[in-house]
Amino acid sequence: MEIDEPYSGALTIRGGGGKDQFLFGLGGKYLNLFGGGEKIGGMLTTHFFFPAGHKFMYNIGGNIFYEDPHLFVFGKDHPVSGRFEAERASRVNYIDGSLETIMGASITLGVKIAPKTTLLVSPSFYYTAPESGNYEIFQPGLKVALEVDGRDNWLLPKSGYYFLTSVSGGAYFGSTTNAENQKEKFSQFFFANNNEGRFYVQLPVGMVLAFRGVVGFGVNLFGGDIYNTAGPLNPYVRASSNPYAMGPGIVAGSMELRAPVIEIPNSKGTKLQFYGFGDAGYVFNGGVAYGAGVGVRMYIPLLGVINIGWGGPGNWPLGFFFWAGDQGWN
Repeated sequence: MEIDEPYSGALTIRGGGGKDQFLFGLGGKYLNLFGGGEKIGGMLTTHFFFPAGHKFMYNIGGNIFYEDPHLFVFGKDHPVSGRFEAERASRVNYIDGSLETIMGASITLGVKIAPKTTLLVSPSFYYTAPESGNYEIFQPGLKVALEVDGRDNWLLPKSGYYFLTSVSGGAYFGSTTNAENQKEKFSQFFFANNNEGRFYVQLPVGMVLAFRGVVGFGVNLFGGDIYNTAGPLNPYVRASSNPYAMGPGIVAGSMELRAPVIEIPNSKGTKLQFYGFGDAGYVFNGGVAYGAGVGVRMYIPLLGVINIGWGGPGNWPLGFFFWAGDQGWN
């Protein structure tokens, strides 16, 4: 199959920031590599973490990836997509106030089982270690997800629905450092189930009311795998009143009142949409969190989606947060 898309390169960005951390990545990708819609690319990222009561930390990482939207066809009319990614990334472990370094790779196969439904299977293997050096983990895993996309468009939808459910499991093999500074080996299995639903209602004069609900729980989760409301990318509760809440499960909901989409003239497709939001969530063993504010969602063809917002109470006094790239919900 050949895709009627030009052979071209594109700049990509990824980032996010809020109360105590900032992440930014810059990279590029080449589109339609072999004439079948393939993509290849990479990115360099930096992650800064400055929690209250802890020292300033930073991490440099990056990734490389290859995607093929039509790797092969299953049966008569079920195309299978494929993606390979190797990365060195970081995430926050709020339990001990550390920045974890993650290195590893994953392979994702996606099967279109219905016009709006895709089944995703992703085996992975990662190594995790915090800057504190208190532990190290080898983590083989498998994730199976089902995605149903009934939105009128993926970018700035006005109506429709979206649903994603996933089950992931695997094992931790590693060691921790005890009070006597001795390493103790351990191994344990883990399991997690995440569910996300979105619903969009079109209002008069081009306005949109958008809802998002999230339910997740896990067993034997370790370090940064544990749920929390905040984070620099796609936080469950923006401007969270309780950003350090962590626990084995979460229930969260969001609502946005979105203004009509503004298309910028002579910009080759740049779009803006202003919105007001209200978020709330509960982390098991971590407590309630909430936040509210305003923001603008921008689509810039060469850069993708960028979100910039201002809210509280968790981000006071400055109040600003942002994230960029494919993260977040549209």
